[in-house]
Amino acid sequence: MLIIGEIRSFAFGAKSPGFGELCKQGWIPCDGRSLSVSNYGDLFNVIEYTWGSEKPGTSFCVPNLFGSFLRGGTLWQNATLDPQADLRLSPRPELPNKGMSGKNVGSFQDCAFQSHSHIGKGKIEGGVAYHNRTAYTACAGGPSNSEIDINPNGGIETRPKNHYVMYMIYSAKALNHEELNNMLSQI
Repeated sequence: MLIIGEIRSFAFGAKSPGFGELCKQGWIPCDGRSLSVSNYGDLFNVIEYTWGSEKPGTSFCVPNLFGSFLRGGTLWQNATLDPQADLRLSPRPELPNKGMSGKNVGSFQDCAFQSHSHIGKGKIEGGVAYHNRTAYTACAGGPSNSEIDINPNGGIETRPKNHYVMYMIYSAKALNHEELNNMLSQI
C-alpha cells in the first residue's frame, strides 16, 4: 500500500529505466522542486508548506534530500537524543515561505561536530614535540613528557559511512509526458 507523502529510497539513479516508471506511477524525486498546488493537491494536502514554497497559495516544494542524512523523530521529542531540536532551521531560507523549523518535520540542521579537544603526552626535544612518531612544533626548552596540542586533521566534512541512494516522495499523480521529458532532459 502506498501512502501519499511517504518517502522511499531506491537503489538506482535517474538514468535507470526504473526511474521513468516510478515517475509514471506518481513518484517524484526529492530534489526540492516546486509543484503546483492545483496539479498536486493530494500531496499538498499532506505536506503543505513543510518544505517551503516559491509562491504560497499556488506552489509548494518537495523535500530536497540531496546529500542529506535523514534524522528520525516521533510525536514525542527526546531532549537527550535531540538536544538542539529547537535550534533547527527552515529548509529553504531563500524562499518566501521557508518551510518548517524547530521541532518539526522538514526542519534542517547544518553540519556540526561535537565539541572536543585532543591533548597528548609526548617528548619534547629541541623545540619539537613528538607523539606517536609525529613531530609537532612546541616551545623550545619545555620539559619532557609535557602536554602538547595535536594539530588538526581530517577531511572537508564530518560523515558516517554511507551509501548513495535516490529518495523519492509518493504523490499519487503520475507525471504527464511533458513533465517527465522535462525532468529527464535535466539529467
